[in-house]
Amino acid sequence: LIKDPLHKGWVELLLQSGMRLGEFQNLAYEDITSTVMTVTGKTGERQIPLNDNLKKVINRIRRCQKEPVHYICSNKDGFPVNRHGWTGKIISRYLKKINPKFCTHILRHSFVSNLVLSGMPLEQVQVLAGHTDFRTTLKYSHLRPTFFKIPKFY
Repeated sequence: LIKDPLHKGWVELLLQSGMRLGEFQNLAYEDITSTVMTVTGKTGERQIPLNDNLKKVINRIRRCQKEPVHYICSNKDGFPVNRHGWTGKIISRYLKKINPKFCTHILRHSFVSNLVLSGMPLEQVQVLAGHTDFRTTLKYSHLRPTFFKIPKFY
């Protein structure tokens, strides 16, 4: 579906990290250590832990770009692509091939939904998703594996 390896990497990074598009567009390589990404956006600054899959995706993105590149959201020549919403349009173009109603935020919803489906406590999901209000996280509670279990009364 996505032939451009740089664009594929961007989609994978958003899907596996739960970053908001604005956080992604502001992410510089200097914000990434061997263990966390420090992102800045709507809710201020937060840290996203790096697992092996995320590290591989970041390395693939870096290999697609010429050095030196400051922002992860740069084109192959190192110029930032976040002006005028270009990054969102690039990613949305691929998502709309799957479903015309999809936008970049569907990747974030998928990330949070997968955390909840895996049985992660909602308090931890809130932190990883960067939700300032717990009620936002609670909207995903119907996905919890224990939600549909019927208690035994005998």
